Amino acid sequence: MKSNHPNPISSSLAAKSTHSAEVSQESQDYQMIVPLDKIVEVRWKPESAFASLIPETGYELALHQVPIHAVFQSLGKEESRLRKLVSLLTSGEVQRVDSTISVDLPSSKTRTIELSCTLEHDLSGDLWIVLSLGRKTEHSEIEQILPVGCLSADAHTGAILHANARVLSLLNVPDSDFSNISWQRVPEWLDFVREVTEQGTVWNRILEVAPDKTWALFSAQYIKGKIVAVAQDVSEVQKEVQKLEKLNMELDNFVYHASHDLRAPLRSMQGLITLLRSETNAHERDKFVSLIEGSLKRLDAFLVDLLSISRSRRGQPQQLQKINFMVEVEKAVSSFFHLQDQRNLEISTRISQPFTFQSDLTKVRVILNNLLSNAVKYRRYEVKKSRIKVEVRVTKKQTNIKISDNGLGIESEHLPHIFEMFYRGTDRSEGSGLGLYIVRETIEKLNGTISVTSRPKSGTTFRVVLPNKHTSALKK
Repeated sequence: MKSNHPNPISSSLAAKSTHSAEVSQESQDYQMIVPLDKIVEVRWKPESAFASLIPETGYELALHQVPIHAVFQSLGKEESRLRKLVSLLTSGEVQRVDSTISVDLPSSKTRTIELSCTLEHDLSGDLWIVLSLGRKTEHSEIEQILPVGCLSADAHTGAILHANARVLSLLNVPDSDFSNISWQRVPEWLDFVREVTEQGTVWNRILEVAPDKTWALFSAQYIKGKIVAVAQDVSEVQKEVQKLEKLNMELDNFVYHASHDLRAPLRSMQGLITLLRSETNAHERDKFVSLIEGSLKRLDAFLVDLLSISRSRRGQPQQLQKINFMVEVEKAVSSFFHLQDQRNLEISTRISQPFTFQSDLTKVRVILNNLLSNAVKYRRYEVKKSRIKVEVRVTKKQTNIKISDNGLGIESEHLPHIFEMFYRGTDRSEGSGLGLYIVRETIEKLNGTISVTSRPKSGTTFRVVLPNKHTSALKK
């Protein structure tokens, strides 16, 4: 006797529409065959076209053997994810993969299901793909709202099997498709997994998750072939630690160089004073006095630089003032025409300031004076004209300052270091090695930027960009 009811498998296979509504209906048709909310396990051999369904206790299935494609398509929009997980398993990259999916059921409800996909051998040695399905438990829901990250990983491969929302956010992964997490293959993580496997438990280990950006504090335990870990974002703390380490290195460097640079002029003066006492010739005595004055001036200039660094690092609030660059550049330039040696020196300026500019006047003067001083100090005397050009262009948002010269220039190997404390890039350097360091520190305090290009015996160009605080004040 023939049944009047259509075969659910053949009717489902007949649906070929590409519209989203019809695709959704198709997945619900397949769920009549593979009721995802009632199935606890699906298993099939890699070469087989059919899969076995194991229902939860007390539930009777209409079919216990179904085509594998029916299993995939019953997941609807999540079909591609399951295919990717199975492909990952069969490729041999991992032995287990966990994921969480959301499925629209025929009852119009959305059910969150936890998938665990593994490879297993039966007693005959045959290989099976085993897909375990489970509802999201109260424990896993609590895990999602914990203030720390929770994850589990394969102890042999380091592959992440499960992770809560905190871990996904920490790893910058949009969903629970763990196959896309490249970090789980980095040596640092694999070494950590190996250490946990060998020792059983490892506490409070900081690992770099994203280079120079994100760090996490991990504690983990080995449990039955898995690594179970909690992770907490400590990026801000780690950044502060790195700042302190940098400051500590700079302090050590500072103490060493400062003591040397303070002693050099003092020892020079001690030697000159000894010669002065024994010298009877008035002309020679005057020469010694002039040399002592020169040592005193160098010492004074060095102390002025140290005071400038101290003021810059105090973190005092900026004293905002309207700045007229025509006036400030003129003042800075005129101070260098009182030099004893002005031969072949030519300084030109070009100022364009159609907008009001507001910033910390003292800091802007420090920048202009130090950069001009650098250009004057390292000019070439053998050229017909030693040219220094100062250009300033003010816009609503910022000021662009360009100071260029045709001086000695800087060798390429020195360029990355010229803003370091006490760094001297040429044998002709008579300064403290603090000038450009002070410039960089001051510009950073103003939230600006500085860049440099240079060629030996051709010249150097410094470009400074400073934000216009007048625009910020107007917006407020």
